[in-house]
Amino acid sequence: MTEQQQLSPPGWPFWAPSEARSVARALRLADVRAGDRFIDLGCGDGRVLVAAAKGGAHVVGVETDEELVEVARRHLEEEGVSGTVLHGDAFDVELDADVIFSYLSPAILQRLRSRFQRCIPGTRLVTIDFAVPGLKAARVVGGVHLYVLPSTPVPPARRLGWTSAGTLIAALPEYESLTTLELAHRGGPVALQASADLAEAAAFHIGTDHAELGERVAIDLRWHELEEGTLVVGGLDVTGAGPHYVVVLFTHDDNGMWELSDEGVANVTARLARAPDPESWSELLATAEGAPNLRQ
Repeated sequence: MTEQQQLSPPGWPFWAPSEARSVARALRLADVRAGDRFIDLGCGDGRVLVAAAKGGAHVVGVETDEELVEVARRHLEEEGVSGTVLHGDAFDVELDADVIFSYLSPAILQRLRSRFQRCIPGTRLVTIDFAVPGLKAARVVGGVHLYVLPSTPVPPARRLGWTSAGTLIAALPEYESLTTLELAHRGGPVALQASADLAEAAAFHIGTDHAELGERVAIDLRWHELEEGTLVVGGLDVTGAGPHYVVVLFTHDDNGMWELSDEGVANVTARLARAPDPESWSELLATAEGAPNLRQ
């Protein structure tokens, strides 16, 4: 096993653009109005800043990538709206705003949770695709989550450990992509170890270094760019949760993740022992026999 760093590696999380439809929905859900102070954490190319500024908001973007900082500034200028784009980190910037926008990964959101909860009461936080682990959203519409801070904490989980014995993942080849797993911790320090093959295929980030009893912990797996047909089999081991079996096939045939029961893990393991290269994604999925589809 190879121990992974707990702190965010440089450039994490990688940038992925928000869809225009999701941005519009997020701004409506957060009720962004003229004069609102608006912060985008991880603003990328500035498209969300432009949309909010066109509605009259006073916008500030925060971005770790220097090239994207310049792109965002240029985007604001080209669209004829004003705003500020800071080269910095979401963990350092002052969160003094009426609306906070985020399209960050779950583990990063979990690490920001305590900062969110210290915001001025009534601050609206809106996230795309990913919820903030441990916080209850006021509304969820089409994958957009709205929180009115300080938000109500989610009660501790009753069932501890991983949600399943293993996970079967279809990842896009030749792209960086993200898979997030979740577990309910037994309380105490949180550290992750990954088998050698998984450590070569992905970078890892955990949502906290110390968890309360029953706290849900997000684990982000950022897959490197690998060739079509690459199969990675390995395991994760997290203190307070134990081992978890992971099988990843890099394929254009599908994209998502499926839980594996103990029987599913045994079936897939036996199948790969007989022949290490599955004929297709469909054949590998069928081997798991009824693993529920968790694609979002």
